[in-house]
Amino acid sequence: MGARVRVRLAGRTYTAVVSGVGGTPDIPEDRIQEILSVETALEPITPEEIRLWRFIADYYLCTVGEVYKAAYPAMKQTAEGKKPRRKAAPESGNLITQTIRFEDDRPLLLLGTGREAIYRGMIRKTLAEGKDVLMLSPGAPTLSYPQIRDLAGAVRRRDSEPRLVYGRRPLLFLPFAKLGLVIVDEEQDVTYKQESPAPRYNGRDVAVYLASLHKASVILGSACPSLESLLNVRSGKYSLLRCADAPAPMEVIDTTAERRKRGMEGDLSRKLLAAKEEIESAGGKMLVLESWELGNTSKLKLDKYDALAVLHFEVLLARPGFRSDEKAMQLIAKLRSACRRLILQTADASHPVFSGNADALLEERQAFRLPPFTREIHLRVEDTNEARLAKMTRELEHRFGALRLYLPKDRGLAAAKKEIARKIRAFEEEFRYTGHIIPDVDPL
Repeated sequence: MGARVRVRLAGRTYTAVVSGVGGTPDIPEDRIQEILSVETALEPITPEEIRLWRFIADYYLCTVGEVYKAAYPAMKQTAEGKKPRRKAAPESGNLITQTIRFEDDRPLLLLGTGREAIYRGMIRKTLAEGKDVLMLSPGAPTLSYPQIRDLAGAVRRRDSEPRLVYGRRPLLFLPFAKLGLVIVDEEQDVTYKQESPAPRYNGRDVAVYLASLHKASVILGSACPSLESLLNVRSGKYSLLRCADAPAPMEVIDTTAERRKRGMEGDLSRKLLAAKEEIESAGGKMLVLESWELGNTSKLKLDKYDALAVLHFEVLLARPGFRSDEKAMQLIAKLRSACRRLILQTADASHPVFSGNADALLEERQAFRLPPFTREIHLRVEDTNEARLAKMTRELEHRFGALRLYLPKDRGLAAAKKEIARKIRAFEEEFRYTGHIIPDVDPL
């Protein structure tokens, strides 16, 4: 099992993986073709890789072949046999480090802005034990296929020097032989979700499963975590540790109240103008932005300013989608960790996001049976023929009752998802419409 082989299918030649031996075929034996050859130049696939692929395929309603294609793109397969370049883990110099003890094998949710010291300490400890570390971050550089190929050649060998592998979600597919620690920083970040093509997986959740395969420790870090992770803490699936740090001070100015008191000068409140004058008179600088100008906060270089002021923050709360409140609260936490002082002007100052009250958001989600208390699946239909697209969408909606599906998080979840996949396949076969219906599990 795990050998790479050459096969011919529908007139084309492919590199495939032997994912199992034996079993009873569900098609007539005379339709089963012989393999063309065994690809001895390519490394075999490990059992852990195959288990990971099957988990992703089952959970995210795609094929194992689509996961294999993501893990081993053609460009990567052709040169995998080359000798990997040595790449040392980055040194942290005299920076403060801190280690923690895992009381059990549960993933650890690490909260606060002082996470880096704990990361450094745990990375050093794991490397000293002779094990590899995988650290994912949305701010990490994107590695090229040759770089990923070199890493794959290194981490698959148990006798290789332990190393820190730092990057983005594609590194989850590396063939680790001695993985000891997985770190997912900014675990709530939406870029961990693969949008297209399949598999449309969430890197955070796949990282947790990958660690379980290798019996490795997991740290999920965030200044303001996802509600999914908070619910996992509440239910006992995750443990929790808060860093002893203090985020930047924040002031919320109620523009509705200020207008009643004639305390506004255009879009700026007199309170904000007074704070700006105070900072500038002391030789400092304040950056004033509209809420829709925030974009990528890492590019703003907020540490150059003594304060950041954001106008019309209520616009972010009014965005469509039930996750807008959660995303706004996470943005506030991210800004407070990046700037020295934060001032928010809003017409909705009583909203729970300003107090960081995640419990209120969880209660609202539970009341309306929304994720993370349920699982959400979107079915998207794509077609270049508009008339056929409209017709097939109506037919599909008739079969399912709706195109937005919420499933209870219970023991019947896996069976319900299998039934959805079965209905999609039956629909595609009945209407000869294969490849146009795209399921998206846990969309963000």
